[in-house]
Amino acid sequence: MRLIAVSLVWPQTVDIPILVKSSVPISCAFDIPNSSRIVGLFRMTQCIYCRAEDANSLSHIVAEALGSNTTLRPGVCDDCNHIINKEVEEPIIKALSPIRSFFQLEGKRDKLPRMDIEVRYGGGRQKISAHSTAEVLKKVFVFTNFTDPNGTHRDIAFLSFDQDALAPHSKRYFERHPKIAPSEFTEDMTALQFWTSFDFDVFADPRCLRMVAKIAFEWWCMERSPAFVLSAEYDEIRQYIRYGTEPNYPIVSVIENATIQAYFEQIPFGPHLIYRSVNRRLDGLVMLFSPYSLVFYKIIVTRRYRALASDRKLTTINPQTGDPYSPVITTLRALNLTLMPNVPSASRNALDVIRRLSPRLLIRLNNGMTSIIQNSAI
Repeated sequence: MRLIAVSLVWPQTVDIPILVKSSVPISCAFDIPNSSRIVGLFRMTQCIYCRAEDANSLSHIVAEALGSNTTLRPGVCDDCNHIINKEVEEPIIKALSPIRSFFQLEGKRDKLPRMDIEVRYGGGRQKISAHSTAEVLKKVFVFTNFTDPNGTHRDIAFLSFDQDALAPHSKRYFERHPKIAPSEFTEDMTALQFWTSFDFDVFADPRCLRMVAKIAFEWWCMERSPAFVLSAEYDEIRQYIRYGTEPNYPIVSVIENATIQAYFEQIPFGPHLIYRSVNRRLDGLVMLFSPYSLVFYKIIVTRRYRALASDRKLTTINPQTGDPYSPVITTLRALNLTLMPNVPSASRNALDVIRRLSPRLLIRLNNGMTSIIQNSAI
Protein backbone atom coordinates (compact mmCIF):
# COMPACT_ATOMS: atom_id res chain seq x y z
CA MET A 1 0.00 0.00 0.00
CA ARG A 2 1.29 3.41 -0.95
CA LEU A 3 0.15 6.24 1.32
CA ILE A 4 0.38 9.87 0.34
CA ALA A 5 -0.26 12.59 2.91
CA VAL A 6 -2.95 15.01 1.77
CA SER A 7 -3.47 18.35 3.48
CA LEU A 8 -7.21 18.92 3.73
CA VAL A 9 -6.75 22.62 4.49
CA TRP A 10 -9.11 22.21 7.46
CA PRO A 11 -6.92 24.07 9.96
CA GLN A 12 -6.57 27.38 8.17
CA THR A 13 -9.69 29.04 9.56
CA VAL A 14 -12.49 28.14 11.93
CA ASP A 15 -15.18 29.14 9.45
CA ILE A 16 -15.06 26.93 6.35
CA PRO A 17 -18.53 27.04 4.74
CA ILE A 18 -17.82 24.30 2.20
CA LEU A 19 -17.45 21.78 5.02
CA VAL A 20 -20.94 22.53 6.25
CA LYS A 21 -23.75 20.98 4.25
CA SER A 22 -25.08 23.87 2.22
CA SER A 23 -26.23 24.93 -1.20
CA VAL A 24 -22.83 26.37 -2.10
CA PRO A 25 -22.07 25.25 -5.67
CA ILE A 26 -19.07 23.06 -6.34
CA SER A 27 -17.43 25.73 -8.46
CA CYS A 28 -18.10 29.31 -9.33
CA ALA A 29 -16.55 28.69 -12.76
CA PHE A 30 -19.62 26.99 -14.21
CA ASP A 31 -23.27 27.85 -14.25
CA ILE A 32 -25.21 25.03 -12.61
CA PRO A 33 -28.86 25.36 -13.67
CA ASN A 34 -31.77 24.04 -11.69
CA SER A 35 -32.07 20.54 -13.10
CA SER A 36 -34.56 17.83 -12.36
CA ARG A 37 -33.62 14.34 -11.35
CA ILE A 38 -32.86 12.13 -14.34
CA VAL A 39 -34.92 8.95 -14.56
CA GLY A 40 -35.00 6.10 -17.05
CA LEU A 41 -36.96 6.67 -20.22
CA PHE A 42 -38.04 3.03 -20.42
CA ARG A 43 -39.46 0.61 -17.86
CA MET A 44 -37.22 -2.40 -17.33
CA THR A 45 -39.03 -5.64 -16.54
CA GLN A 46 -35.91 -7.82 -16.30
CA CYS A 47 -32.69 -7.39 -14.36
CA ILE A 48 -30.01 -5.89 -16.61
CA TYR A 49 -27.41 -8.20 -15.00
CA CYS A 50 -29.00 -11.64 -14.51
CA ARG A 51 -32.23 -11.18 -16.52
CA ALA A 52 -34.40 -12.13 -13.52
CA GLU A 53 -38.02 -11.01 -13.82
CA ASP A 54 -38.22 -9.23 -10.45
CA ALA A 55 -36.14 -6.18 -11.38
CA ASN A 56 -37.74 -3.88 -8.80
CA SER A 57 -34.73 -2.76 -6.78
CA LEU A 58 -33.64 0.88 -6.84
CA SER A 59 -30.06 1.25 -8.03
CA HIS A 60 -28.20 4.54 -7.60
CA ILE A 61 -26.14 4.75 -10.78
CA VAL A 62 -23.42 6.63 -8.92
CA ALA A 63 -23.59 5.50 -5.28
CA GLU A 64 -25.58 7.92 -3.16
CA ALA A 65 -22.74 8.09 -0.62
CA LEU A 66 -20.46 9.47 -3.36
CA GLY A 67 -22.96 12.23 -4.15
CA SER A 68 -25.70 11.45 -6.68
CA ASN A 69 -29.49 11.31 -6.91
CA THR A 70 -29.74 9.63 -10.30
CA THR A 71 -31.31 6.19 -10.08
CA LEU A 72 -32.26 3.30 -12.32
CA ARG A 73 -35.55 1.78 -11.26
CA PRO A 74 -36.76 -0.70 -12.13
CA GLY A 75 -33.90 -2.47 -13.83
CA VAL A 76 -31.93 -4.39 -11.19
CA CYS A 77 -33.08 -7.29 -9.01
CA ASP A 78 -32.58 -7.30 -5.24
CA ASP A 79 -29.88 -9.99 -5.33
CA CYS A 80 -27.70 -8.25 -7.93
CA ASN A 81 -28.17 -4.85 -6.33
CA HIS A 82 -27.20 -6.21 -2.91
CA ILE A 83 -24.13 -8.10 -4.13
CA ILE A 84 -22.80 -5.22 -6.24
CA ASN A 85 -23.32 -2.82 -3.38
CA LYS A 86 -21.65 -5.01 -0.74
CA GLU A 87 -18.82 -6.53 -2.78
CA VAL A 88 -18.03 -3.69 -5.16
CA GLU A 89 -19.23 -0.27 -3.99
CA GLU A 90 -19.00 -0.25 -0.19
CA PRO A 91 -15.21 -0.91 0.09
CA ILE A 92 -14.53 1.90 -2.41
CA ILE A 93 -16.92 4.29 -0.69
CA LYS A 94 -15.05 3.70 2.57
CA ALA A 95 -11.66 4.24 0.91
CA LEU A 96 -12.87 7.57 -0.50
CA SER A 97 -13.82 8.86 2.97
CA PRO A 98 -11.35 11.81 2.92
CA ILE A 99 -12.95 13.25 -0.22
CA ARG A 100 -16.47 12.43 0.98
CA SER A 101 -15.71 14.13 4.28
CA PHE A 102 -14.52 17.26 2.48
CA PHE A 103 -17.87 17.50 0.67
CA GLN A 104 -19.76 16.35 3.80
CA LEU A 105 -21.42 13.46 1.94
CA GLU A 106 -23.45 11.26 4.25
CA GLY A 107 -23.63 7.52 3.86
CA LYS A 108 -26.35 5.13 4.88
CA ARG A 109 -28.34 6.07 7.98
CA ASP A 110 -27.31 9.71 7.34
CA LYS A 111 -23.86 9.23 8.86
CA LEU A 112 -20.84 11.27 7.83
CA PRO A 113 -17.65 9.29 7.13
CA ARG A 114 -15.15 8.99 9.97
CA MET A 115 -11.66 10.24 9.21
CA ASP A 116 -8.38 9.36 10.88
CA ILE A 117 -6.44 12.61 11.19
CA GLU A 118 -2.94 13.53 12.35
CA VAL A 119 -2.83 16.94 14.06
CA ARG A 120 0.54 18.67 13.72
CA TYR A 121 1.80 21.61 15.76
CA GLY A 122 5.48 22.35 15.22
CA GLY A 123 7.18 19.07 16.10
CA GLY A 124 4.16 17.83 18.03
CA ARG A 125 1.89 15.11 16.70
CA GLN A 126 -1.48 13.76 17.84
CA LYS A 127 -3.81 11.29 16.13
CA ILE A 128 -7.56 11.85 16.33
CA SER A 129 -10.68 10.74 14.48
CA ALA A 130 -13.67 12.87 13.57
CA HIS A 131 -16.77 12.88 11.40
CA SER A 132 -16.91 16.61 10.69
CA THR A 133 -15.12 19.92 11.01
CA ALA A 134 -17.45 20.89 13.85
CA GLU A 135 -16.30 17.84 15.80
CA VAL A 136 -12.63 18.73 15.22
CA LEU A 137 -13.17 22.29 16.42
CA LYS A 138 -14.51 21.06 19.78
CA LYS A 139 -11.54 18.79 20.53
CA VAL A 140 -8.61 19.55 22.82
CA PHE A 141 -5.19 18.79 21.31
CA VAL A 142 -2.48 17.72 23.75
CA PHE A 143 1.18 17.80 22.71
CA THR A 144 4.00 16.59 24.96
CA ASN A 145 7.79 16.95 24.83
CA PHE A 146 7.89 18.82 21.55
CA THR A 147 9.18 21.94 19.85
CA ASP A 148 6.50 24.52 19.02
CA PRO A 149 6.39 26.43 15.69
CA ASN A 150 8.53 29.20 17.22
CA GLY A 151 11.33 26.76 18.07
CA THR A 152 10.62 26.70 21.83
CA HIS A 153 10.74 23.33 23.57
CA ARG A 154 7.67 22.60 25.67
CA ASP A 155 6.92 19.72 28.02
CA ILE A 156 3.20 19.91 27.41
CA ALA A 157 0.69 22.16 25.68
CA PHE A 158 -3.09 22.19 25.40
CA LEU A 159 -4.66 23.77 22.35
CA SER A 160 -8.26 24.03 21.24
CA PHE A 161 -10.51 26.22 19.14
CA ASP A 162 -13.10 25.85 21.91
CA GLN A 163 -12.08 27.69 25.08
CA ASP A 164 -14.95 26.13 27.04
CA ALA A 165 -13.53 22.67 26.31
CA LEU A 166 -9.96 23.73 27.01
CA ALA A 167 -10.39 25.18 30.52
CA PRO A 168 -11.65 22.10 32.42
CA HIS A 169 -9.27 19.82 30.54
CA SER A 170 -6.14 21.74 31.53
CA LYS A 171 -7.50 22.31 35.06
CA ARG A 172 -7.82 18.58 35.70
CA TYR A 173 -4.27 18.01 34.47
CA PHE A 174 -2.67 20.59 36.72
CA GLU A 175 -4.69 19.43 39.71
CA ARG A 176 -3.05 16.01 39.24
CA HIS A 177 0.36 17.63 38.80
CA PRO A 178 0.44 20.42 41.43
CA LYS A 179 4.23 20.86 41.21
CA ILE A 180 3.99 21.95 37.59
CA ALA A 181 3.41 25.67 37.18
CA PRO A 182 1.12 26.32 34.24
CA SER A 183 1.94 29.16 31.91
CA GLU A 184 -0.55 30.63 29.50
CA PHE A 185 0.54 31.75 26.08
CA THR A 186 -1.33 33.12 23.12
CA GLU A 187 -0.97 30.88 20.13
CA ASP A 188 -1.80 31.39 16.49
CA MET A 189 -4.23 28.55 15.76
CA THR A 190 -3.40 28.69 12.07
CA ALA A 191 -0.15 26.94 13.02
CA LEU A 192 -2.19 23.80 13.63
CA GLN A 193 -2.16 21.46 10.65
CA PHE A 194 -4.51 18.57 9.96
CA TRP A 195 -3.39 15.74 7.71
CA THR A 196 -4.88 12.49 6.57
CA SER A 197 -3.48 9.65 4.49
CA PHE A 198 -5.18 9.03 1.19
CA ASP A 199 -4.21 5.98 -0.82
CA PHE A 200 -4.49 6.73 -4.54
CA ASP A 201 -4.16 3.00 -5.20
CA VAL A 202 -7.90 2.74 -4.52
CA PHE A 203 -8.49 4.09 -8.04
CA ALA A 204 -6.83 0.95 -9.43
CA ASP A 205 -8.61 -1.47 -7.10
CA PRO A 206 -10.43 -4.12 -9.20
CA ARG A 207 -13.60 -3.33 -7.28
CA CYS A 208 -13.28 0.34 -8.22
CA LEU A 209 -12.89 -0.61 -11.88
CA ARG A 210 -16.03 -2.75 -11.67
CA MET A 211 -17.88 0.13 -9.99
CA VAL A 212 -16.84 2.45 -12.82
CA ALA A 213 -18.12 -0.09 -15.38
CA LYS A 214 -21.40 -0.32 -13.47
CA ILE A 215 -21.85 3.45 -13.57
CA ALA A 216 -21.25 3.62 -17.31
CA PHE A 217 -23.48 0.65 -18.11
CA GLU A 218 -26.41 1.78 -15.96
CA TRP A 219 -26.17 5.34 -17.31
CA TRP A 220 -26.44 3.88 -20.82
CA CYS A 221 -29.32 1.59 -19.79
CA MET A 222 -31.21 4.57 -18.41
CA GLU A 223 -31.80 5.86 -21.95
CA ARG A 224 -32.34 2.54 -23.77
CA SER A 225 -35.18 0.07 -24.22
CA PRO A 226 -35.19 -3.28 -22.32
CA ALA A 227 -34.75 -5.34 -25.48
CA PHE A 228 -31.80 -3.18 -26.45
CA VAL A 229 -29.75 -3.49 -23.24
CA LEU A 230 -30.63 -7.15 -22.61
CA SER A 231 -29.12 -8.21 -25.93
CA ALA A 232 -26.02 -10.42 -26.02
CA GLU A 233 -23.73 -7.60 -27.15
CA TYR A 234 -23.65 -6.35 -23.53
CA ASP A 235 -22.96 -9.74 -21.93
CA GLU A 236 -19.24 -9.06 -21.43
CA ILE A 237 -19.71 -5.88 -19.41
CA ARG A 238 -22.61 -7.27 -17.37
CA GLN A 239 -20.55 -10.39 -16.47
CA TYR A 240 -17.63 -8.16 -15.51
CA ILE A 241 -19.74 -5.96 -13.24
CA ARG A 242 -21.69 -8.79 -11.60
CA TYR A 243 -19.00 -11.47 -11.28
CA GLY A 244 -15.67 -9.73 -12.02
CA THR A 245 -15.15 -11.88 -15.12
CA GLU A 246 -13.11 -9.86 -17.61
CA PRO A 247 -12.78 -10.77 -21.30
CA ASN A 248 -9.47 -10.76 -23.18
CA TYR A 249 -9.44 -6.96 -23.26
CA PRO A 250 -9.68 -4.35 -20.49
CA ILE A 251 -13.27 -3.17 -20.10
CA VAL A 252 -12.06 -0.34 -17.83
CA SER A 253 -8.69 1.37 -18.14
CA VAL A 254 -7.16 4.53 -16.67
CA ILE A 255 -6.59 7.28 -19.23
CA GLU A 256 -3.06 8.67 -19.49
CA ASN A 257 -3.55 10.57 -22.74
CA ALA A 258 -2.41 14.12 -21.96
CA THR A 259 -4.68 15.71 -24.57
CA ILE A 260 -7.80 14.03 -23.20
CA GLN A 261 -6.80 14.84 -19.61
CA ALA A 262 -6.20 18.51 -20.42
CA TYR A 263 -9.50 18.79 -22.25
CA PHE A 264 -11.63 17.41 -19.42
CA GLU A 265 -9.61 19.15 -16.71
CA GLN A 266 -11.28 22.34 -17.88
CA ILE A 267 -13.90 21.10 -15.44
CA PRO A 268 -12.40 21.75 -11.99
CA PHE A 269 -12.08 19.14 -9.26
CA GLY A 270 -15.43 18.34 -7.64
CA PRO A 271 -18.24 17.14 -9.90
CA HIS A 272 -18.51 13.61 -11.28
CA LEU A 273 -18.06 13.55 -15.04
CA ILE A 274 -19.76 11.19 -17.52
CA TYR A 275 -18.93 11.39 -21.23
CA ARG A 276 -20.33 9.27 -24.04
CA SER A 277 -18.66 8.99 -27.43
CA VAL A 278 -20.34 7.22 -30.36
CA ASN A 279 -18.73 7.16 -33.79
CA ARG A 280 -20.86 5.80 -36.63
CA ARG A 281 -17.71 4.75 -38.49
CA LEU A 282 -16.57 2.49 -35.65
CA ASP A 283 -18.05 -0.57 -34.07
CA GLY A 284 -18.36 -0.19 -30.34
CA LEU A 285 -19.54 2.13 -27.60
CA VAL A 286 -17.05 3.88 -25.35
CA MET A 287 -17.77 6.02 -22.29
CA LEU A 288 -15.62 8.06 -19.96
CA PHE A 289 -16.24 8.44 -16.23
CA SER A 290 -14.33 10.47 -13.68
CA PRO A 291 -15.17 10.49 -9.94
CA TYR A 292 -14.89 14.06 -8.68
CA SER A 293 -13.16 14.94 -12.01
CA LEU A 294 -9.96 13.49 -10.59
CA VAL A 295 -9.12 10.18 -12.34
CA PHE A 296 -10.38 9.61 -15.89
CA TYR A 297 -11.48 6.12 -16.90
CA LYS A 298 -12.27 4.70 -20.32
CA ILE A 299 -15.07 2.12 -20.33
CA ILE A 300 -15.74 -0.14 -23.29
CA VAL A 301 -19.47 -0.75 -22.89
CA THR A 302 -19.60 -2.95 -25.98
CA ARG A 303 -17.47 -3.67 -29.03
CA ARG A 304 -20.43 -4.65 -31.21
CA TYR A 305 -22.51 -1.51 -31.31
CA ARG A 306 -23.01 0.32 -34.61
CA ALA A 307 -24.61 3.77 -34.34
CA LEU A 308 -26.67 5.39 -37.07
CA ALA A 309 -25.04 8.73 -36.33
CA SER A 310 -22.06 9.97 -34.37
CA ASP A 311 -22.93 11.40 -30.97
CA ARG A 312 -21.14 12.91 -27.99
CA LYS A 313 -22.70 13.86 -24.70
CA LEU A 314 -21.13 15.27 -21.54
CA THR A 315 -22.90 15.32 -18.16
CA THR A 316 -21.58 16.32 -14.76
CA ILE A 317 -23.07 15.67 -11.32
CA ASN A 318 -22.76 18.05 -8.40
CA PRO A 319 -22.01 15.69 -5.47
CA GLN A 320 -23.33 18.11 -2.84
CA THR A 321 -26.79 18.36 -4.40
CA GLY A 322 -26.71 15.12 -6.40
CA ASP A 323 -28.10 16.92 -9.44
CA PRO A 324 -26.81 16.39 -12.99
CA TYR A 325 -26.08 19.38 -15.20
CA SER A 326 -24.43 20.15 -18.53
CA PRO A 327 -21.17 22.10 -18.15
CA VAL A 328 -19.80 24.52 -20.71
CA ILE A 329 -16.38 23.54 -22.00
CA THR A 330 -14.52 25.94 -24.25
CA THR A 331 -11.39 25.11 -26.15
CA LEU A 332 -9.24 26.98 -28.63
CA ARG A 333 -9.36 24.18 -31.16
CA ALA A 334 -11.48 21.18 -31.96
CA LEU A 335 -10.25 17.98 -30.35
CA ASN A 336 -10.99 14.50 -31.57
CA LEU A 337 -11.87 12.78 -28.31
CA THR A 338 -13.14 9.55 -29.81
CA LEU A 339 -11.76 6.78 -27.66
CA MET A 340 -10.87 3.89 -29.94
CA PRO A 341 -12.76 0.91 -28.44
CA ASN A 342 -10.87 -1.85 -30.26
CA VAL A 343 -7.38 -0.66 -29.39
CA PRO A 344 -5.92 -2.35 -26.28
CA SER A 345 -4.92 -0.15 -23.38
CA ALA A 346 -1.30 1.02 -23.38
CA SER A 347 -1.00 -0.72 -20.04
CA ARG A 348 -3.28 -3.47 -18.76
CA ASN A 349 -2.09 -2.73 -15.24
CA ALA A 350 -4.19 0.12 -13.87
CA LEU A 351 -2.09 0.21 -10.70
CA ASP A 352 1.04 1.13 -12.67
CA VAL A 353 -0.83 3.95 -14.37
CA ILE A 354 -2.27 5.32 -11.11
CA ARG A 355 1.14 5.33 -9.47
CA ARG A 356 2.60 7.24 -12.40
CA LEU A 357 -0.26 9.72 -12.14
CA SER A 358 -0.20 10.05 -8.32
CA PRO A 359 1.95 13.23 -8.17
CA ARG A 360 -0.35 14.93 -10.68
CA LEU A 361 -3.46 13.70 -8.85
CA LEU A 362 -2.16 14.97 -5.53
CA ILE A 363 -1.63 18.46 -6.95
CA ARG A 364 -5.09 18.51 -8.54
CA LEU A 365 -6.71 17.27 -5.33
CA ASN A 366 -5.08 19.84 -3.04
CA ASN A 367 -5.44 22.72 -5.51
CA GLY A 368 -9.06 21.78 -6.11
CA MET A 369 -9.89 21.72 -2.40
CA THR A 370 -8.16 25.05 -1.83
CA SER A 371 -10.03 26.64 -4.76
CA ILE A 372 -13.38 25.38 -3.55
CA ILE A 373 -12.79 26.81 -0.08
CA GLN A 374 -11.73 30.17 -1.50
CA ASN A 375 -14.72 30.34 -3.87
CA SER A 376 -17.21 29.32 -1.19
CA ALA A 377 -15.95 32.07 1.11
CA ILE A 378 -16.83 34.79 -1.42
